[in-house]
Amino acid sequence: MVHTERDLAAALNEARSMPAGRAKCERLDEVIRLADAAGLDAFAFNARLDAMGDYVRAGQTQRKLLAMAMCLATLERSPEVVTPWQHQRLLRLLVYAPMNLVRFPAVARTQIEQVFDDAERHLRSSGYRMHAIYQLRMYVALHLGDHDAALSWHDRFLVAEPDRMSSCNACVPSYLIECYEETGQFARAVELTEKSKHLTCHGQPSWLLSHALLPYVRTGDLDGAREAQRRAYPGMRDANWLHGIGLHLVYFGLTGNEVRGLELVERHLPWLDGSPSPFQTMEFASGAVMVLRGLAETGHGGAVVRDGRRGGDPETTVGALCDELAAIANDLAGRFDARNGNDHFRRRLAARSVPASGDDPRD
Repeated sequence: MVHTERDLAAALNEARSMPAGRAKCERLDEVIRLADAAGLDAFAFNARLDAMGDYVRAGQTQRKLLAMAMCLATLERSPEVVTPWQHQRLLRLLVYAPMNLVRFPAVARTQIEQVFDDAERHLRSSGYRMHAIYQLRMYVALHLGDHDAALSWHDRFLVAEPDRMSSCNACVPSYLIECYEETGQFARAVELTEKSKHLTCHGQPSWLLSHALLPYVRTGDLDGAREAQRRAYPGMRDANWLHGIGLHLVYFGLTGNEVRGLELVERHLPWLDGSPSPFQTMEFASGAVMVLRGLAETGHGGAVVRDGRRGGDPETTVGALCDELAAIANDLAGRFDARNGNDHFRRRLAARSVPASGDDPRD
């Protein structure tokens, strides 16, 4: 059967209206295959470009990689079907793809490096500078547990000139603050936060203030930490903020405010059902364990916790939830470390007092 572009446009709109998940991705793939078979290169290119976000939200990273490779092949084979706006959008998706891919332990380091190589090649051939590449390489190195490499890319990032591929003026400091947080440069993180906390965009200042919580605490500025937490938290609107919620839970665990932390655990526990990545799940789980462990150690392990996740009991206890989330965090940390070839995330859990599998947080 020959499908017209009008038929496929209707099918594509129907697929886009489906709930996020594997079924939606499979339907999008079907429409794109039909467009390829009909020789509708421009239609297929645009459909793949739009579908990448759906693949990410469904955790289908290999689908995203394939879609990106197919779009790049179309760009090289038939550049006339790609508009300047689509070209720039594809380049941006390519440049920022490693930031998402590194959050999935099933994505090999070699795949991430290949995307970086493709991004750098296409940016250079299109006349862009390397500011965004250095920024993302710094970020990815941090998530791979390679702090030496992260600091090397940081130094290149600081002296590179920004361009249209760069993050906005509010997000650039956020990446740097996260780098300083992760590498223990707490005073430097606080200094930059104080200079940047007035900057705004769709994700700021919530992200930069959330990454500044630990630096504020470690430098003894508890008033600054409290202000940062109060300002950052209202901007956290959905499961894409699970990592940020985890940072806030770590803050409450460090400062002995487990009661407030438990409120956040109960409120955001249902977000795990729609977690956008294993990294986000691990970060929320480990932060929650800090809070729950603190409560259990002060005799509240049997306290009831509301559990709004799908498919489970509506209530559990502090101790039982601590056991469950510690197991999740440990499993994911082991998977990330196996991919990364180090013990970075297991050491990170230990620093957050997350018990290794088999330890009883109530002992």
